[in-house]
Amino acid sequence: MEGSWLSERDSLDQTAMPKKSIYLDFNATTPIAPEVAAAISQVLAEPFDNPSSEHWAGLPARQAVEKARAQVAALLHCNSDEIVFTKQENEVERTERLGRNERHD
Repeated sequence: MEGSWLSERDSLDQTAMPKKSIYLDFNATTPIAPEVAAAISQVLAEPFDNPSSEHWAGLPARQAVEKARAQVAALLHCNSDEIVFTKQENEVERTERLGRNERHD
């Protein structure tokens, strides 16, 4: 099976380790698919601004975010307004708690 997570490695002790190993610790690091790296590179190379800005410079960034939101929504078969992008785990947890509290009010 091929994939970025499967690699052949030379081991110091050929009897103790198989030639092919599978890396399962993606909790801290995850390889980026080539098509994702290309998309990120394109966005980083273009003029950018804060997508939350309401002036002309923020418009291309806002459009890129909304395009990504629509693509994720299509993949998950949901509405784009249900997709929330966050910067870090703390924001995810806080957003989830707020949503849970709203459902119980």
